[in-house]
Amino acid sequence: MRKIYYSVFIVTVLVLSMMLTTVTAFAAEPQGKGKGLQTAPGQDESFDRGLTTTVTTSQVVTHDGIVTTEETVGPSSVETAVVATDVSTDVVVTYGIEYHNTHATWWRDTMTTTTTTTTTTTTEATTTTEITTTTTTIPVTITETTVTTDIRHGSPQGNGAAVSSESVTTTSVEYGEPIVTTGLPSIETSVDTDVETAVSVTSETKPVPPGDWNKS
Repeated sequence: MRKIYYSVFIVTVLVLSMMLTTVTAFAAEPQGKGKGLQTAPGQDESFDRGLTTTVTTSQVVTHDGIVTTEETVGPSSVETAVVATDVSTDVVVTYGIEYHNTHATWWRDTMTTTTTTTTTTTTEATTTTEITTTTTTIPVTITETTVTTDIRHGSPQGNGAAVSSESVTTTSVEYGEPIVTTGLPSIETSVDTDVETAVSVTSETKPVPPGDWNKS
């Protein structure tokens, strides 16, 4: 009988030891909200009521700029020059009869020379203008932030089934101080061409040589 009691006592001690070990392990597992868990950069993880919530934040930053230009027109100068002159002459000879002033029956042959002179003048006016360009650049920084919230069953160390996943993306825009730059002046040249035509007509009537009167 003493041997049997001794064996039962040993079995009871072993069972109590196993129960204490189980309770200790259960108590060691987080049962409330947990902060400071091992996470990656940009990630926050918490455990509450049997659910693990992982919040991941990522950002994409791009840089752009708003560019405007303004031209300032300075003083202008104009130079005029004659670049071409063309002269053409046209001569026409016509024949006629001239009667004497006092002798009505006297006459003689005449010839009339008509000379037409056309002068064409081409003038160029060159205008030179100084132009200065000012460029204004406003830096723009665009930040796109995406926050993804994943909820799953179990502890952070576990691999429980997913409950939900939600992503929210927001965009912010920041404007920097304007940067103003002024370029070197540029010279702009324009040429205007003007063509003028002048016509001169002269006529001269003379007796046909020898210029004698015909008396009839």
